[in-house]
Amino acid sequence: MKKLLLVVFYFAGFSFLFGQEVIMTENFDGFAAGVKFTQAFNNKDVWTTWSNAPGGAEDALLSDKFAVSTPNSLVLANTQDIVLLLGDKVEGRYVIEFDLLIETGKIGYYNMLNDFAGSNSVWAYQVYFNTGGKGVIDAGKASAATFDFAYNTWIHVSTIVDLDDDFATLYFDNNEIISWKWSSGTGGAGTLNKLDAINFYGNNSGGTSGMYIDNVVFKSTTAPAAPTGLKAEVIDGKDILLSWNPDPGEPDNYVLTRSGVVANAALTDTFYLDNPYPGISHYTLRSHKAGFGYSLSSESVMAEIEGGVDRKYVLFEIGTGTGCPYCPGAAMGAHDMKTNGDEVILIKYHNYNLTDPFNTAASKERAGNYYKISGYPTSFADGTLSVVGGSNTVSLFPGYHQHYLQRKERRELYSLDVHVWNLSGKTYRAEILVSELHDFVTEEKTLHTAITESDISYNWQNQTKVENALRNMYPDAFGTKLDFSDEKEHALTFDFTLGDTWVKDNLEFVVFLQADPSKEVMVATKVSLKDVLLNLDDMVGNEYAVYPNPVQSVLNVRVEGEKTFEILDITGKKMLEGITSGRIGVGQLESGMYFIRTGDGKTQKFIKQ
Repeated sequence: MKKLLLVVFYFAGFSFLFGQEVIMTENFDGFAAGVKFTQAFNNKDVWTTWSNAPGGAEDALLSDKFAVSTPNSLVLANTQDIVLLLGDKVEGRYVIEFDLLIETGKIGYYNMLNDFAGSNSVWAYQVYFNTGGKGVIDAGKASAATFDFAYNTWIHVSTIVDLDDDFATLYFDNNEIISWKWSSGTGGAGTLNKLDAINFYGNNSGGTSGMYIDNVVFKSTTAPAAPTGLKAEVIDGKDILLSWNPDPGEPDNYVLTRSGVVANAALTDTFYLDNPYPGISHYTLRSHKAGFGYSLSSESVMAEIEGGVDRKYVLFEIGTGTGCPYCPGAAMGAHDMKTNGDEVILIKYHNYNLTDPFNTAASKERAGNYYKISGYPTSFADGTLSVVGGSNTVSLFPGYHQHYLQRKERRELYSLDVHVWNLSGKTYRAEILVSELHDFVTEEKTLHTAITESDISYNWQNQTKVENALRNMYPDAFGTKLDFSDEKEHALTFDFTLGDTWVKDNLEFVVFLQADPSKEVMVATKVSLKDVLLNLDDMVGNEYAVYPNPVQSVLNVRVEGEKTFEILDITGKKMLEGITSGRIGVGQLESGMYFIRTGDGKTQKFIKQ
């Protein structure tokens, strides 16, 4: 079954009059009810089925049960799969309209495609009409919008796609539902700015399909002129005041985008005070008028709010399973990110089925209950950007990498200082210092710790290894709540014991801070247990050792009493000196190899990450 991307858009049934040219129309009334439509239409360059097989099982029937223009409409029963080809458009501005009805007690689904290529198609957005009159849209991100609909009632759906501006708007019955960057696709990871097809599918996942389509129209149009005079001014170091010239066309409203994402779509004044996440923001503005849609975008302006530090790692949590036929694509995508040099941390939740040998209670809680993953594989980049669906043979790297790049631009407003050492045998201790660097996020925060294992020999699907499988979480999958309203630093200690079959040198101890309800991961880091010696006595002698090694910010030195020290780089240049009784801050050092020499003449090598 082909992958369904969960995106829904509402398009207004406007009579668009601005420089239009009708490219095609179809009201389904020129054929007899009961025939298979694409077979009767007999032109696969316009109407076809998903497998390009008119007359086959995918072909949909014409029906006279419901219709806007009598007597017929197209009905999508279970698994029927119809495609209208729109001609591989790469420039211009287009309107795609149709009427849609969901029969009482039934469900429906449609999508639009940047590129139609069967199972390798690229989804632009998708709409689910689910049971109980509830709908969900994926456009620019998963579950970007929800809506209610009435059964046995025609909805006029209209989408305006401006390829020259890379912007789209969806309307239902003359009401704007959502606007987004067209090329970003259903999950926000897309890059293909093209319009190729619309797909009406008889989805039977969670119900019985009963969707009717009538009066399909495809036409080109011209965009109104862009607003002028957009300016950005930083106010008090935390807000950005946007202002612009009034549009002489007396628009209904303006939409402001921040770094490609709609920040506000209901502006009626010619100014707006934005309170953005710290970092650099790029703004554009469009005006909207009923009957024409949104204008072209204004020229971009930039402003920066200080705060935070560059993001070190992006955390990818992936719902997967060895029994999942589409999950090899996720495994290949994760592998390709590491090969590409992407600074990622990976946690894979094997929750596709409970008989998976790598399924754990923590995996079930995170994948099933927290993220509510229903289709496998599903990835979450830092908890917010998701890719749903996969492939048995094709790597998901392109989508994963786009989400990685987006999240790397997001600054860290918190820091993690993590030290792990062996207590005895298979028991370890982790000391974690969590610090708030910039007071911006007001959501509840939870600290999570996890152990993952890689390089596990296991034959599944077309793969021979299991990588980054979640082994356990500490104290559990629910994590530890932290409150930064009064205390800006929190010190925590966790003791954990390795499983009997786990291979120490293949384990990573992962720590991340997550905000709720947004689920955004604020900061994440990891420690390879391969770099943790079995106990302190295995280090240089019994009276002098350094750990962790490699180190990120604080180096622990095992010495008797206080000792003078100096830190040298590999050329012998002195980088730091002082007196220590056990802890030395080395966060200011560049990454690389160093030597620490104490006053008693002993020297130890360490790696700064």
